[in-house]
Amino acid sequence: RCSQVIGFELEAGNDLRANLSGSPFCIVTSSILVIVDHNKVWRNSVAVINDDAIQFMAELWDNNNKAWFDANRERYAEVLREPFKALRDDLEHPLSMLLTDIPEPKISRINRDIRFTKDKVPYKEHVWIKWVDKPAELMAAISRHGWSGVVSVCGEKKEDMEVWRRNLIDHHDLWTRYAKGLGLRKSYEVHAANPYKKPLYDDIPDDVMDLVQARVIYIYPESTPKFSKSPTGDYLTQLAMLLPAYQFMKIPGARLPDELSMLGDSVIPPNKKVAKVWDSVRV
Repeated sequence: RCSQVIGFELEAGNDLRANLSGSPFCIVTSSILVIVDHNKVWRNSVAVINDDAIQFMAELWDNNNKAWFDANRERYAEVLREPFKALRDDLEHPLSMLLTDIPEPKISRINRDIRFTKDKVPYKEHVWIKWVDKPAELMAAISRHGWSGVVSVCGEKKEDMEVWRRNLIDHHDLWTRYAKGLGLRKSYEVHAANPYKKPLYDDIPDDVMDLVQARVIYIYPESTPKFSKSPTGDYLTQLAMLLPAYQFMKIPGARLPDELSMLGDSVIPPNKKVAKVWDSVRV
């Protein structure tokens, strides 16, 4: 049955659809198997979002002005805006199987708000699809450098990030295992900004000091300059790799070990690469 093998890696290029007497469809596309409700269409974005979106962002970086953008407005809609909407829809169902309470996605505007800043560059360097469950966020981003999945947490008030900070301290062993499995600070980068000067707690381990003290955290891999045959699968893999960090950011400490143990058990990883990372946090 499809429900017993959902998420396992299959041979790329398969495209299998079977209507099981009113049951959900089984769809295999570019190594990602998903279950789709029989009255819900899941569309693969292989022919929609592609490297043209990255090329557009690279050219926008070199020509960040209204005249150039107006001359390329139709191209923007064709290669970035509409494909990004399609990608948002493509990711909805697979992500809902990894995270049952996944928030409604939001797509960023290309225009920057320049009303209260000295930097008057009119258009953004990055665009993204964002799933926000404050204080945590998951993002699918595109820039001139390529594409990447991102997880972040932020809060101006100390209590906004209390769950994240205490989880790093109280479940330090779990975080250390995850960081090693993910390749944090090696293949995955950390941007920790606007830190408190005075230590917030007396028991902060040295290796997470910057993560605990910061008011803004971003974790992401180096941008990949090209998509594979399945951009949807690309993003799904990266977001799934970052899912344990997302759980650290929002799940209260008493529930965290059990929630993490569900990854790879009742929540099936999309491929072996994700499964290996998830195994690092299972209790």
